[in-house]
Amino acid sequence: GIEDLFLDGAPAGFQAKDLICLDYYNYMIDQEGRVYKRTFTSNYLGGKYINEPYQIDDKDMRVAFWGEGPVYPTADFLPAWDEKNGRIVMISNSRTQNIYAVRDETEKDFMVSNMPEGTRVLYLLFKEAIWNDETWMYDGYSYNMIYNDAGGKTWLGEFVVGKDMDEKPLCTSVTVAPFPGGDVEENTLFIGTSSYSGPNARIFYAKGNEIRYVERYAQVDRSYMTFQHEITSLAFAAYADWMSGLEPYKQIAVGFENGDFMLLDISNPDRPQIIEGATRNVGGKVVSVAQIGVNTHVIEN
Repeated sequence: GIEDLFLDGAPAGFQAKDLICLDYYNYMIDQEGRVYKRTFTSNYLGGKYINEPYQIDDKDMRVAFWGEGPVYPTADFLPAWDEKNGRIVMISNSRTQNIYAVRDETEKDFMVSNMPEGTRVLYLLFKEAIWNDETWMYDGYSYNMIYNDAGGKTWLGEFVVGKDMDEKPLCTSVTVAPFPGGDVEENTLFIGTSSYSGPNARIFYAKGNEIRYVERYAQVDRSYMTFQHEITSLAFAAYADWMSGLEPYKQIAVGFENGDFMLLDISNPDRPQIIEGATRNVGGKVVSVAQIGVNTHVIEN
């Protein structure tokens, strides 16, 4: 059981919420946003979670969710939302894979290290690496952020993170604009990918019985597919099965309020199709879908 995953048994009242699997460490968060860290053994076959919540400073970090990380090119940091402290934190994609608070380079109207009170981040997604032709190095990495302000208005932000002198995340710029799809609810479902194998220029989201998407570069909103029932779950098939010809990020799994489930073929992203034989009703509301054998949070080198 879950108690066997911890060094001294599961903490009292522990209820898991989400898990992220990295090369050397796993991070698990509970329903209260507390973070627990597990270090793999030298042969990568085991390891126990430490019972004390993982903290990065004296602010009692509480992670609401992990952002969607880079696939290729691999970035230095993977984002997460520390809801209690109104800030973005980052997991370092290094051997230590520690979590750090993002520091803003200068005072700005909007700072990811100290967001305005009432801000609710809804989604975080790696966008692209920023290459410098003169130095032949990456100057930083950009990320998209969808959030609601205290008044309920939805915004699409982009922020750039590099490294400071201590190799910790430093935000050098932030831009925000109204979300092209208008204002959305806090429980809106989003999926996206940075993979060049998938539709990485699009952020998909559910709106009632419709899948819509935002073009990340053109910042326009478009309808994608409409169904008969309310959508309650969205997920990419991120795992590549080359033996069967399945490429990563070429399918979307959709679950519905009435229990229907289906797979969409998006090999041609402009002509999505329901895959024949990949539809069924599970007998109850579909609340979550995950592809067995993969976690889309994983940083794939």
